[in-house]
Amino acid sequence: MLKIPPGLATLLNYRLSWLAGDLAAGLSVAAIALPIGIAYAAIMDLPPQMGLFAAILPAVLYALIAPSARVQVGPDAATCSVAAATLLSFALPVDMRVGAAAMLAILVGVFLLLGSYLRASFLADLLSKPILAGYIAGIAIELTGEQIGRITAIPMDGPGMRGAVISLLQHLRDIHWASVLCGAVTLLALRLSRRFLRRLPGSFIAVMTGIAVEAAFRISDLGIAVLGPVTGGFPMPVAPPANLDWPRFVLGALAVSFVAFASGLISARTGARLTGETVQTEAEMRSLGLANIMAGFSGAFPVTGATTRTVVAVIAGSRTAVTSMVSATVIAIVTLFFMQPLALLPMPVLGAVLASAALDMLDLRMIWKLRRVARFEMWLAIGTAIMVVLVGALQAVAVALAATLVQLLRELARPNDALLGRVPGQVVLAKLHRNPNAAHIPGVLVYLFEASPLFLNAGYLRQRALTCLMRHPDTRAFVLDASVMTSLDSTAIEQIEALKTECDQRKVRLIVAGGNGNFLRVLEQSGLAAKLRAENLFANPEEAVAALSP
Repeated sequence: MLKIPPGLATLLNYRLSWLAGDLAAGLSVAAIALPIGIAYAAIMDLPPQMGLFAAILPAVLYALIAPSARVQVGPDAATCSVAAATLLSFALPVDMRVGAAAMLAILVGVFLLLGSYLRASFLADLLSKPILAGYIAGIAIELTGEQIGRITAIPMDGPGMRGAVISLLQHLRDIHWASVLCGAVTLLALRLSRRFLRRLPGSFIAVMTGIAVEAAFRISDLGIAVLGPVTGGFPMPVAPPANLDWPRFVLGALAVSFVAFASGLISARTGARLTGETVQTEAEMRSLGLANIMAGFSGAFPVTGATTRTVVAVIAGSRTAVTSMVSATVIAIVTLFFMQPLALLPMPVLGAVLASAALDMLDLRMIWKLRRVARFEMWLAIGTAIMVVLVGALQAVAVALAATLVQLLRELARPNDALLGRVPGQVVLAKLHRNPNAAHIPGVLVYLFEASPLFLNAGYLRQRALTCLMRHPDTRAFVLDASVMTSLDSTAIEQIEALKTECDQRKVRLIVAGGNGNFLRVLEQSGLAAKLRAENLFANPEEAVAALSP
């Protein structure tokens, strides 16, 4: 039996009482998506209409098929920045870059669909909080740097913040101060509205005001650049360029799909916290994949979940896919009938809108808070941000992922451990180095190894156990606390057997206490349980200590 997609199923049972909230939310989302679409297309040096196309058909399709119809899909700064790094690395002319951007969206969609069917959504979790925080901070810095040229009207000698700094130093005398004033006033207004008038669509008002000022006062006569002629029309397929370096292009698409899914998952989780819904990661991945394929076939670039627009939609009263349909309809009307006024948009205003969006992304306070969890995480975030600025977004993600995997392997290979002791008046044992009231049990060592014994750490477990035995020569029983252990491999079996032999030589009784699931199954099937004998196997270390007590 054919299953009706969640968003469409809700529409079939639509209540008229939901309409007011959906209309208000759709108009609010459109007010943000219009200037953001134009601005984010500029990140990739693409025609403005492509940013608007990205918020029409992909958004409607996602809303109809996704688990949560209230998540808004469209252009996103992080995803667009990685897409820009891929597209601009080929140095294509604009007409060919349009086709390449659409093809990139299709490939991203294909990768996400494959990932959903292979149940590979867990890979997005490799982009840990520190990596994402640092990555987004780096993207924000780069995005801010990209706007220096638009706000000052100086020629840019390179991309990102590095290019902006070099350009400023070389062209200080060429700064156009009227453009700077226009951009600075717009940016100040945007930041003040963000601080005190959060419900107002600041970006939309800024763009409309800029267009109105140019129409009324012709500030372009002062030398302030404007966007220029913009082509409208309805989203249509575009052909990809034939002479692409396809292996490199496909690798770039894979990186974009990785970031797009991670960003989309953040939006879905943010929306779920506001609405009380449950995030279905595989379904989200599949829905984003189909939305990106739609983006490619409608002449747009890669899309993902938009966290800010999702929050705005929920707060404004969004209930169903009608929100995205209303927003898409408004944007479609603009692309069909009202593109000419966009030609009057002053470039410093566009730069200020993007710079304000970049400042919204830059969460230095959260990076500083990471030090409370682990200083490594804070430095990983800072290092990722620096790498984005110095070597580029794609390379920074690769290096940060490698650093995370190395740290993960290090923690798996050298997990925490502790000796346990008795606390007067309590049954549960406590760590001796953490609890000053805990006392060593005479003749008994209770050793807690805080990981499952595997090939990475089994030798370390045996080494640490022997060190404890050498430091306590009067030990008559060594209790291995396996409470947190859930699995066991052949290397670990071999090392525990060797530990038993060494305990036997010291006339020390080796006891295993606790264990869960696969650990207990492998312990039995490997024959290790028989070698240890039933009297040396206990459900928990407290039972073992009680049995050893005189």
